Amino acid sequence: MTDQDCNQARHFIFLQAIDYSGEGTKTAQAIRTATQECFRADRGRRAGVPLAVVIITDGRSQDSRDLADATKRLYESAKQVFAIGVSKCPFAV
Repeated sequence: MTDQDCNQARHFIFLQAIDYSGEGTKTAQAIRTATQECFRADRGRRAGVPLAVVIITDGRSQDSRDLADATKRLYESAKQVFAIGVSKCPFAV
C-alpha cells in the first residue's frame, strides 16, 4: 500500500465519522460558523498568512437566502475561496 493509498483510506475514515444530522445542507450556516469560530488566532490562524478556504457542497443549500451575507463576510477574511460541487458521492453514508 502506498502513502497515497494510506492517506486516501485515512480521509475516507474521517469522512465516515462526520455525523449527518439529516437537516439538509446549510451552506450559509457552515460559512458563518467557519468565519466566526475557526478563522481566529486562538484557533491557529497565523497573522500575515493569506487564508484559503475550500467549500464542498452539493449545491442545494436550504439557507440560500443567507448566502450573500455569509459569503461577503467570508471574502473579507479569505484571500482565496474554492468551491467544489459533489453529487451522488459513492462513499456517502
